[in-house]
Amino acid sequence: MVYGVPLLPPTRLTNVNDSDAKGVKGYLKTLTLDDPSGTVPGWVVVVGETLMAAKWSSQKIKVEWDVGETAAVSEADIQEHSRQLIADASKGSILDTYTPLRMVDTPDIEIEFVDSKEVPVGLGEPGTTVIAPAIANAIYNAVGA
Repeated sequence: MVYGVPLLPPTRLTNVNDSDAKGVKGYLKTLTLDDPSGTVPGWVVVVGETLMAAKWSSQKIKVEWDVGETAAVSEADIQEHSRQLIADASKGSILDTYTPLRMVDTPDIEIEFVDSKEVPVGLGEPGTTVIAPAIANAIYNAVGA
């Protein structure tokens, strides 16, 4: 079994340097998740033999993201633009037509608890996330486990 720790992207990925992580015992590799849809760009997953190896390695990874032109956009800017869109009948609002995903829309996810000497980290959280299938597939494709 291998473990992955995702590094959450603020925006598009430009460079990953894992040279410092290679010195961490149990570090296997760092994956970048390609997303042709552009909906989850910039994901980086650090893979280790144990959860703690992946976590400690993730703290050594140097990642550069391209913040782009939206870096200077504030929360107030976003809210003001939202108000303008909602007020403009030609643009309208999707708030009354958009149907958010529900639990019934998610794929089956199997959760297994395994004996471990590692420090327990969250047995009570739900084992679901939007990105979990992409991370699992990337790890499987990279290491075959």
